[in-house]
Amino acid sequence: MDLINLIGWFCSAINQPVEYSVSYFSTVLHYMSNKKVVVNIYDKRKKRRRVTPRVPTDERDTRKTKLSTCVNFIHQRDAYIAMNVVGSFTKDIGELLLNGLTQKKSISK
Repeated sequence: MDLINLIGWFCSAINQPVEYSVSYFSTVLHYMSNKKVVVNIYDKRKKRRRVTPRVPTDERDTRKTKLSTCVNFIHQRDAYIAMNVVGSFTKDIGELLLNGLTQKKSISK
């Protein structure tokens, strides 16, 4: 797991996104740093409210990339395994249905 985190940190440090893929889909991690911006909003009664949204910057967030790389990698592998299991079930069910239909046709003749 440390190796996967290190790869995420290294890619972020050299200003590249982390990319990995399997046969069904690919993942690109492209986390950018955020800065807080204070915005004043006035309601109908002219009452001022301060809102602080986060706005993305042009620099990469190496800490977030390092921490999320391993988690996203594990989630992608889990999804890949689940998709393979479902694919094998649907293939088996399709073969069973096809065999059942052909056997019924041969019996009725």
